[in-house]
Amino acid sequence: MKKYKNQKKALKKQLNIIERQLADHESQLADHETRLSRAEDGISRIIPVIARIQGYQKQEILQKITASNDIREIAKLLENAQGGVFNVKSL
Repeated sequence: MKKYKNQKKALKKQLNIIERQLADHESQLADHETRLSRAEDGISRIIPVIARIQGYQKQEILQKITASNDIREIAKLLENAQGGVFNVKSL
């Protein structure tokens, strides 16, 4: 009988350890979820700003293209606007 009581105590200790670890993991998960939520909020605020900046950049590039008479300069502006789609040397 004593053997079973000792085993019961040992199992209870293991269960307590596991329950504490589970509580720690749940707390860490909650912290990560909070950080993720904050990051998502930050991203949702940044996206409109980026869109405005890109809009200004597009307007600026279009104004420069309109004002330029040099085909190479226009190609370079388009290349920058398109992320390298045009090859200036081929023009």
